[in-house]
Amino acid sequence: MRALAVAAAALALAPAASAWTTLTGGVQNIVVPSLIVTQAGTELASWEAPVAGTMGTEYAPTCHPARPVSILEIHGTDDPLIPFNGGQDNGRNGGTTDVSVMATYNFWVSTDGCPAPTVVQLADTADDGTTTTVHRARPCADSSAAVLYVVNGGGHTWPGGEQYLPVALVGKTSRDFDASETITQFFLGL
Repeated sequence: MRALAVAAAALALAPAASAWTTLTGGVQNIVVPSLIVTQAGTELASWEAPVAGTMGTEYAPTCHPARPVSILEIHGTDDPLIPFNGGQDNGRNGGTTDVSVMATYNFWVSTDGCPAPTVVQLADTADDGTTTTVHRARPCADSSAAVLYVVNGGGHTWPGGEQYLPVALVGKTSRDFDASETITQFFLGL
């Protein structure tokens, strides 16, 4: 629900957005359908903000966007459900495999005609066992952008959100930044 609140807030703050400015995103179970929408035709989405979700190997070969799609990916390196390095998906009812987070990000950097990303480390303000590395590629074609927040030591969680299940099940939640605020600012900056 927090993802939907972020989307509603972003839209409320940007009433002049065109009919083509459509967002998709959220945590894993929302990300999968939103990535399919994005990959099926960018007439339906102009930016994507997946948290703890990546491109499934079954969809990757069919992803040929008609125009650039801005992407903000947030993913933990210790996600036990959707592995950062790709491979067997332990979420989404299992049975699928995922492209690695870096390969997915590099796909969007290339597809969106972006320059080489800059890489910065966020301040470790929370001392929660996580740190965050940010990869930013902008400006890209048609004013799009490709940004990746790598939550080192982070799990299948929403940074800044609740630790909704034990760390042993989903991994750690980072407190160094708030995913909701980050997604909102990304959308407003496009």
